[in-house]
Amino acid sequence: FGSMSSTFVLNQSNRYTNSGATTTGSVSKEIDDLSGGIALTGTNTISFYREALSEAADYTFHWEAWEYIGSVGGPNEFIVRDRWAVTLASTSSASYTPAGISNADNCIPFITGIRSNQVSNSADNATAIAWVDDSGDVQVRRGGTNGTTIVYIVLVEFTGTNWTVLHGTATDINDTGTITLDTDSDGSGGSTGDVGDWSNALILHQFYKGAAETVNEAITDTSAVYYPTAGQTTQVDWAFSTDHDGNADQQHFVHVLKNPGMTVTRYTDTGNAEGDNPIDITASGITDLTNTVCVGSAYSSGTGTAYSRGWKGIYLTSTTNVNSWASYLGNTISVRVQIAEMPQDSGGTNELVISDSTATFGVALGDNIG
Repeated sequence: FGSMSSTFVLNQSNRYTNSGATTTGSVSKEIDDLSGGIALTGTNTISFYREALSEAADYTFHWEAWEYIGSVGGPNEFIVRDRWAVTLASTSSASYTPAGISNADNCIPFITGIRSNQVSNSADNATAIAWVDDSGDVQVRRGGTNGTTIVYIVLVEFTGTNWTVLHGTATDINDTGTITLDTDSDGSGGSTGDVGDWSNALILHQFYKGAAETVNEAITDTSAVYYPTAGQTTQVDWAFSTDHDGNADQQHFVHVLKNPGMTVTRYTDTGNAEGDNPIDITASGITDLTNTVCVGSAYSSGTGTAYSRGWKGIYLTSTTNVNSWASYLGNTISVRVQIAEMPQDSGGTNELVISDSTATFGVALGDNIG
């Protein structure tokens, strides 16, 4: 990549961890096995992290990189303001002050990894949300209360005049609900945010699950799908499987990214087989993968803890196909996929370069690929 300040890497797992064991038929994994982090640590290096206690078997990460190559100060520019890995032990939240932010409301703190050292079925410990408060500080909140959780953040400010960033949050224990968008970076306190047209806007989801309770560590309790509220341009809906148990504190946070030059199409899929579940995206009319991003969310049924059911890796493979990858079959699955062709300059030249791939690691400690 040309510059660290113009490039960031996203985690394509629906849970921002790894996507599951590479060997299909792998069931009853602990949350430390399924933990993982991704970070851009150099212009030619992406680093992948697992827990020291995790199983020394092959686990898969799916990732996607966004690089801005347009002119400085251009209308589609974004700038990476900071990268951070926060370790949360006895406390459930932390904050830090990044340098160089021009407008906090235009910032998204993307979560690119969540690690838990719990050799247990504590999936709530691998949930987290992040936002920028009114003081310009990044706030990170982890789920659960057991052990240590490490959350990886990349803070991106969308500085170009074509970008609009909206935010929303809801604290709610129900199976379904609605989040009202706001212009303020903390998801409340500003004015109601209106995307105008969802075909130009992406939803980036985050979720926090509160205090550890065995009933709330089930597969279904820690991952939801997110999509535009029908007939509304100011709201986002979430939904869990109906197996969901909401007896503990839970909080949703969404950041919505809008650009009139971005074209977004959406798909729903229910594939639950081991390995790749293909999703036909021919209707999107994609012509250039290097200018196209994929964002996915997913839920699974299941009142038990047979992880890695409920873990998905969602990634583009061609101009007509997205794969929804699973390392273990079964349960009722719903996947929501957003495909976005990114904006171009006034002459029709790409200003963003998108790349993605799959990485597999069989050791516990951090590995790098170049």
